[in-house]
Amino acid sequence: MTLTADSGSTKTAWYIDNRRVDTQGLNPLTTDDDAMTAAFAEVAKAIAPCEPDEVRFYGAGCGTEESCRRVERLLRQAFTKAKVTVGSDLLGACRACYGNEVGMTGILGTGSNVCYYDGRGIKLKGLSLGYILGDEGSGNHIGRMLLKEAMEQRMPKELREEFVESYKLDYPTVIEHLYRTGGANRWLASLAPFAALHKDEPYMKELLERCFEAYFDHQVIPLERQARTMQLPMSDRLRLVGSVADAFGELLTAIAKRRGIAVDCIIKAPTFYEKH
Repeated sequence: MTLTADSGSTKTAWYIDNRRVDTQGLNPLTTDDDAMTAAFAEVAKAIAPCEPDEVRFYGAGCGTEESCRRVERLLRQAFTKAKVTVGSDLLGACRACYGNEVGMTGILGTGSNVCYYDGRGIKLKGLSLGYILGDEGSGNHIGRMLLKEAMEQRMPKELREEFVESYKLDYPTVIEHLYRTGGANRWLASLAPFAALHKDEPYMKELLERCFEAYFDHQVIPLERQARTMQLPMSDRLRLVGSVADAFGELLTAIAKRRGIAVDCIIKAPTFYEKH
């Protein structure tokens, strides 16, 4: 029996048989060993008496060998009899979107990235610089834009008042979340649903277009050009995964079309239930 995890910075969904268990996000770049160990123990307890013979963990922050080895070591301590494999959340998204087909896959959730999948593994990967320098089009990028516009009083007055009141925002609160308490990327992403509530208003649509155009221009298009230069098949097909992709699919599809990219599938989250 296989236990499969789809882990982002905000939450982790664990699948075994026809069951799902949710824990906190487990990104090795921002989550310490104690927190990961506690989460793994929580899952082991929740699925008992089932004992998996294989654990597959697809996670944000698992794009380097060092991060993968660390997560693998901690998983082996929790699931001592299981074969353990760890890969990036991007690889999990590719397998959920394409199976053994080929094309580009993008994640738009708390963070963002994109890659070219050859039906077996990730052939090319876009440059993702994280929530401080990159993550264009992600939840934390949208939240960052909203926050900046509101704090600098460039957001329309009525929208600004609603935004500030909804999230109880003032200067000390913002500074505390951004620089003192940790998890700034998750907090910024928690502001993004406000944009979804007002996505049809001209001001908000323009802000969202800037965010998503940045995603295509800084991440998707450079990767597409590289794939095309290498004459890789279906290099203009993009499938998207994530809560932000799901919430703004129509706008993303339109922006992609203007850039010659066909978005033919959007899913909110991968699922890894075993098939019977």
